[in-house]
Amino acid sequence: MVLAALAACAAELARGAIVGWFEGRDEAGPRALGHRSILASPVRAGMRDRLNLEIKRREPFRPFGCSILRDHVHAWFECDGDSHYMLRIVRARSERRAAISAALHVDGTSRLHTVTPDRLPRLARLLELLVDRGHPPLLINTSLNGPGEPIVHTVAQAFAAARALGLDALVVEGVLHTAAGAV
Repeated sequence: MVLAALAACAAELARGAIVGWFEGRDEAGPRALGHRSILASPVRAGMRDRLNLEIKRREPFRPFGCSILRDHVHAWFECDGDSHYMLRIVRARSERRAAISAALHVDGTSRLHTVTPDRLPRLARLLELLVDRGHPPLLINTSLNGPGEPIVHTVAQAFAAARALGLDALVVEGVLHTAAGAV
């Protein structure tokens, strides 16, 4: 069941959906680390503007971080190593920037969140499924909350935020919820 939901989620993200992600325990701190996130494809034209203006309702210049499979960091960014807590800001490789422009700031950098199967198995599997579809091994990742609101803590808050923000789908503990129903 979970694999089918993750495959359906990968298809939604690849077609341009913006997806809420609610997984496991709460996170502490200012970053979305794969437990309470809004995920989107960085390859979609206008995705940064859609996220900033329609979903997060903030200034259009504000950058986003990205979650990336750890094994692919060096191929996409001028660094190698872990960044489990989204604390490193690194430059994307010049030849890769156009492919992931929505995840980059105007200077070609992004705040990285490295994902491994041992730390975040479902998010890692989602990223692997995207790679299988020919998608880059990363997604824009921002916190699952609205403007001026704290990051959601409960499933009920996640559903309320998904509705209020106008998200296309919500994944809760490996189950994909869309307007058409749950997978």
